[in-house]
Parts: sequence; C-alpha cells; structure tokens
Amino acid sequence: WPTMISMIGATMFATAAGFWYLVSFRQYDRLLALLCCMPGGQSEVIAMSAELVEKDYVVALSHLIRVSVVFLLTPLLLTLVQGHDAVVASNRALDNIPSVLDIGVRNILLFLLIAGLGYGIARLIRLPMPHLLGSLLLSIVIHGGGWASIPRISEFLILAQIVIGGAIGARLSQVPVKTLAGYLIDTLISSLLVISVYLLIAIMISWVAELSLLNLILAFIPGGFYEVTLLALLFGFDVAYVTFHHVIRILMIFFSLPVLVSWTQSIDENKR
Repeated sequence: WPTMISMIGATMFATAAGFWYLVSFRQYDRLLALLCCMPGGQSEVIAMSAELVEKDYVVALSHLIRVSVVFLLTPLLLTLVQGHDAVVASNRALDNIPSVLDIGVRNILLFLLIAGLGYGIARLIRLPMPHLLGSLLLSIVIHGGGWASIPRISEFLILAQIVIGGAIGARLSQVPVKTLAGYLIDTLISSLLVISVYLLIAIMISWVAELSLLNLILAFIPGGFYEVTLLALLFGFDVAYVTFHHVIRILMIFFSLPVLVSWTQSIDENKR
C-alpha cells in the first residue's frame, strides 16, 4: 500500500512538473502541455490529441522521447546501482532463458490458452489495453495459484524488442525532421523532469523502507507499459510487482484525463 500511494503522488507531482515547464517557460497552450506531459497512456493520449490539438505530432514526439529515454536509461541505472556484476548476471540470465522448443507441448498449449482467454475476458470487461493486461493478469492469477509454471521464452522476448523498436522508429518517421527539431529540446526537458520526479520518489522510498532500488525504479519509472514490462523480464525483476504499479499509474491517468482536458480547454478558451 505505501508504494501504491506513493505512485499516485509521484504521478501528480511529475505531471505538474512537466506541465509547469511547458506552460511557464515555453508558453505552450495548457491543453497541449497537458497531453505532452501525461506520464502514461501513450497510445490513447496520442490518439486523443489528434482530435483535441493541431500539433498532435508534438504530443507523439514527447511520449516517444519519454519512452525511449526510459528504455535507454534503465540498463545504465542497472550498471550504476549494482555494478558490472549485475550486468553480467543479467546477460547470463538471458542466455539461460529457454527456447520455445524447450518448454514442451503442454506449456505451449497452456501459454496460448492464457493468451487467448485473457484477451477475451479483458475485452468482455472492457479493460484498458486488453491484448496485454488481459493475458498478463490471468497469468498472474494462474501462476500465483500454483496451477502453472511457464518460463519466459527467448523468441518472444526478442520479438517484443524488435516490435517496440520498430514502432518507435515508424512513428517518428511520419513527421519531417525540421518540424521535429523545433520541439525536440522542449519535449526532452519535459520528459526528463517527469522521469526525475519518479526516480527521486523511488530513491526516497527505497532508502526509507529498505526495498530494492532497481525494482522500485522499474515499478515507478514512466516508460511505456509494454517497454517496462519487457525490461522487468529482461533483467529478472518481479514482473507482477512492476506491472501492478504501472497499472495503478495508467488507470489514474485514464480516469483523470477527461476532467483535466475539460479544465485546460476552458482555461485556454477564456484566455483567447
């Protein structure tokens, strides 16, 4: 509970920090600034921005930079916090991940059943990101109950990394370089502010509660849900713990975003 409440507080402070910078120092419209600095819900916020603001590509750039910084920063943090031996141990763990051919027909069929059934249940109850959260939550229940023990699968981790890298590059390629360059510094500073707030709060909690710093950083740092889940898998951290905190962050954003959008729209309209 303490870390969950801290996640809610961190989300509020981080959003406020990014919003303050873009509005006060860069004179962004409040609605554009809000959409740029939301620390999550990347796909949904980008899709929503196409209908709400003219410069929706700035929103896309901001979220892509945030996710990219997190994805690139985490391996460096692993080295800085736990040293070279931790990186070696991580690589050794990756080498020991079994292939899809090693886990047996029963586990393959069970894996496919969890994926399909989880997706169907998530769609039925209208869970956000059903293709990920549905199978993820069902897998947590089944593995937590001791009814299955399916290991991580090497080919799927590799495929996930390729898809994530390709998606980031494809989205950036849709906007001319000259247009992106003008907003690059703004979005980078805003993203670093948002990330820094989460990092500071994770460090404070780790120090006070004597919890694993890197586990907390991965649970708090506002990368994309898919990307952070992949990092937790790659580095051998507690995936359920990490994803639970990110679900809290994303649900908070989904519930608060309509209210915040309405508020910023009314302020922007009154100023015109």
